[in-house]
Amino acid sequence: MPIKKYLYLLTATVAGALAGFLLQALLELWYIPKLIANFDIYGLNLSWSTWFKIHELLVISFTVGGALIVGQQARQWWNYLYVEHCGTGILKSLRQLFVLK
Repeated sequence: MPIKKYLYLLTATVAGALAGFLLQALLELWYIPKLIANFDIYGLNLSWSTWFKIHELLVISFTVGGALIVGQQARQWWNYLYVEHCGTGILKSLRQLFVLK
C-alpha cells in the first residue's frame, strides 16, 4: 500500500473516531444536566451505576462506529478520486500544477 493511501486512510479513520467521540460528548452535554436536575423523570428508572455503564457503552460505540463509517467512506472515496478518476478533470489539472519538473 502506498504511503499516501495509508496516510489518507489513517487520518480519515482517526477523524471519524474523533467525530464519533465529539457527537457522543455533545449528546451527553445535552442530556446530563436534565438527568441531574430531575433524575426521577429523566433517569428512566435506572440507577446511577447503570447510567455509567451506558456512558461507557456509548463512548465505545460512537468512537468505533465513527472510525468504521468514516474509514469505509475514505476507502470508497480513495478509489473514486485516485483510481477511477486519476487522470481526468480537476484532479488532472491540480496534478499538473504541482508536478516537479
